[in-house]
Amino acid sequence: MVQGNSKRKAGQFHILIVIDDEQTLQRLKNMLDEEYAVTTAGNVLQGLERAQQDVDLLLFEQQLPIGSISRALEKVRENYQGIYVVKILDQEPEMDTVWLDYDDFLVRPIERENIEQVIERAEELLCVEELLQEYLRLRARRGRLEEELTTGDEMFHEAELDELSTRINELEERLQGELHRGGEKNFIQAGIRDIWYG
Repeated sequence: MVQGNSKRKAGQFHILIVIDDEQTLQRLKNMLDEEYAVTTAGNVLQGLERAQQDVDLLLFEQQLPIGSISRALEKVRENYQGIYVVKILDQEPEMDTVWLDYDDFLVRPIERENIEQVIERAEELLCVEELLQEYLRLRARRGRLEEELTTGDEMFHEAELDELSTRINELEERLQGELHRGGEKNFIQAGIRDIWYG
């Protein structure tokens, strides 16, 4: 499991719930709003207007044509990079359709334990994204230093290069470990592939 700072501990993890049915919407809000920042809406675009801060997880269920849902979710991802999209379903989907529009799913009836599992996966992926961004940033920095070795203070650059290489190797090992974790429904693994190879 990826180790990192849990946003929920600081009260920062923000969930946007978008469901047509008011009763279900309120039930889920009551289930979550003591521990998380929760925004609710009857449709995705309304939710985007209401959300006053970065959204980490979108939990949605809307009876819309596939094309309309895809366009709405595209807008969500434009507004909130790295958002974890979770769809509520009546039954488990075929695995070859899971990745069409969303990152994860919940099957009715929805219990607190199931939502917590999804949130944990979302937080793990957020940690992975932070590690990967650091990895890419340090690799770019190392590349620039290697180009400057012949024109500047070589001893200074070599010392920094050693530090950078050590950290880069550590990050790469951790990310590769997550990438090769087993499991038929390893959503974190799939998310890393999207970030790393996308």
